Amino acid sequence: RLGSVTLVVDALHDPHNGAALVRSCDAFGVQRMHAIEPVEALAVATTVSRGTQKWIDILRYESAAACLRALALTGHELVATHPDGALLPADLASIPRVALVMGNEREGIAPELREQRDERQPEDHDDGEHHDDESLGGGWRSCARRRAVRRCRGR
Repeated sequence: RLGSVTLVVDALHDPHNGAALVRSCDAFGVQRMHAIEPVEALAVATTVSRGTQKWIDILRYESAAACLRALALTGHELVATHPDGALLPADLASIPRVALVMGNEREGIAPELREQRDERQPEDHDDGEHHDDESLGGGWRSCARRRAVRRCRGR
């Protein structure tokens, strides 16, 4: 499991989305998922997660500030998508400890998190819509895959 890559989810509403992210964490070897729950608790639809929620540590916070403090203690850098972002998915592998930020379904990434991010990955869509999940998903796959390959090769 990867401790150097983590996921931050901000106020997710749909239990199916929560479950999909938990399954993705499991699939990519990401051990911890940080859930910011200012209004409602992160719900995970067990029919979608298919038991993977048992293997992922979900750390829960009532505010973005509390989550940011915890990530600062572990040395994780926040990465979020942004239309003017300069990072490419392959660049994420060079960040020693990365926290990938996913906004909620309605408002996207909260301003408090947007202001605190360390790096920005470009969105790769030309339709003017925000697709944090798709853009960040590519970075997540790239980062997790490269770190897992390095670990297997003893680097």
